[in-house]
Amino acid sequence: MGEKCIGNFMMENTMFDDWKNEIPFSTTNLSKPSLALIQVNESSVLNGRVSSGKNITCKEDCRVYPNSLNQGCIKFEGARRRYILKKYCLLFENSPDIFLLIDLQGNILEGNKAALAAYGFTREELNTMKVRDLRTAETRGLIKQQIHEAYHNGIVFETEHVRKNGERFPVEVRSFRFETILLSCVQDISRRRQGEAEALKNESIKVIGKVAAGLAHEIRNTISGVHGFLQLAEDGVISPEQFLENAGFMLEELNHANFVISELILTDPNRCMNLEIKNLNQIIIGMSPALQTIAMAQGKTLDIHLEELPEILLDEFEIQKLIRNLINNALESLDKGGQVSIRTCRDVNALSLIIRDNGSGINTDIINQLGTPFLTTKKNRIGLGLVICQSIVIRHNADITIESNPLGTNIRVRFNIPPAAEQHRKPGLLQREDYD
Repeated sequence: MGEKCIGNFMMENTMFDDWKNEIPFSTTNLSKPSLALIQVNESSVLNGRVSSGKNITCKEDCRVYPNSLNQGCIKFEGARRRYILKKYCLLFENSPDIFLLIDLQGNILEGNKAALAAYGFTREELNTMKVRDLRTAETRGLIKQQIHEAYHNGIVFETEHVRKNGERFPVEVRSFRFETILLSCVQDISRRRQGEAEALKNESIKVIGKVAAGLAHEIRNTISGVHGFLQLAEDGVISPEQFLENAGFMLEELNHANFVISELILTDPNRCMNLEIKNLNQIIIGMSPALQTIAMAQGKTLDIHLEELPEILLDEFEIQKLIRNLINNALESLDKGGQVSIRTCRDVNALSLIIRDNGSGINTDIINQLGTPFLTTKKNRIGLGLVICQSIVIRHNADITIESNPLGTNIRVRFNIPPAAEQHRKPGLLQREDYD
């Protein structure tokens, strides 16, 4: 059986030269496929003909094996697989990433050089350990579920591992089935986490700087005016009558400063909420007269279309603030005769609040900056409205999307509907994590 073996089996597999060392006899192709494999004595003349590639006949100096074709193919396939496995073993052992072979009970069967270096164990120690021995105590409860998912679907997740010296380090694990065991590729992501932390820190500093600059601008003028007025009164420059005449103006300035601070407090994503079982439609209906009055005063119209909704946990004060801010923004973007619509609808596992206007849309230079503290294009505005809306949405475990084009702007706030059991919890003052 040579390179022209039946079914081109050898044609597809002779790229692996080591198979020749596994089969201790010379082979060639005969005229009868059923007698395709023969054993040739090394000292025979026939063997010389085989080596030289000449045609041969099945006569002297050789023995024919009736079922030897299958036997030869099996031997060859075993040799080929051992060759490939050897290559895989080299790749496994010398990979710069951590590789672990794990059985379905969580026992570590083998680890490569990178695993030994990363964890600090010897090969003998590592091969007698379980996956749980490499995990921090608080993450061990997920191991059984992760093994099950890795075996059936493959899984990628982040967790924390522990070195022999007790040092913790974050890792990303990619685990999937290999034959009847699991192959896990583990990457140390300490540097990535450090980079993310630095980026977050830098971004936080930028945000704090913007907030501080905006707050200083909004409050400094108020403080300067009141301070100057009181200084004149203390120096006797103004009379008591003049003081009383301007006291109302000073109170307005102080009220403005208090309003800015109150608005800023609402931007805290961890602010405590008074969550109660509420119906979003009922909140909108309660606000409808006031909202209609504001729209009519500006020469605009407000349409309300509400679908039947289930009750969910809401902070009524914050939802009112959210709706008021979004409606005010929509009305202010319109010319006289413009229209704003409020609509609610239910999806499979969520309900949505949709506010749409038929204005000219948001400028493309501004839309990517929406939500920046103190960013505003309107006079006598402090630029916290949308920031507050986003914070309220986050606290309610919801999400907000804004789409805008020259035909108008569409804002959708999507609230998740919790399981039925969650909707019957006792209302009261709750933290956000109680709702997550």
